[in-house]
Amino acid sequence: MYYCERCRALNENDCCDICGKSHLREVEPDDECFLIEKEVMWAEMLIEVLENNQIPYTYTTSMGAGMALKVGPLFERYQIFVPYAYIEQAHDCVRTLFKEESEKNLD
Repeated sequence: MYYCERCRALNENDCCDICGKSHLREVEPDDECFLIEKEVMWAEMLIEVLENNQIPYTYTTSMGAGMALKVGPLFERYQIFVPYAYIEQAHDCVRTLFKEESEKNLD
């Protein structure tokens, strides 16, 4: 598995599927990897599940504090990242929490 430091994304090949950067390096256990992007309410629920499962995480907001204050939190989204060593556990949490949504995506 390869890691894009720019996108913090995992890739099957040594070229990033998101930004196109080539010559990616092999992923390391402490690399912060993109897990999911969700609206605030759903992201906060997932964060609680991650904490309950003792999975470390970080997140960034899509709009930033200033814009969120102007338009309100309704349109804010969180991008959640977890260390590669916890990525499978974190994916299990996502699948469990958003099971119905995952099943729709499989159709």
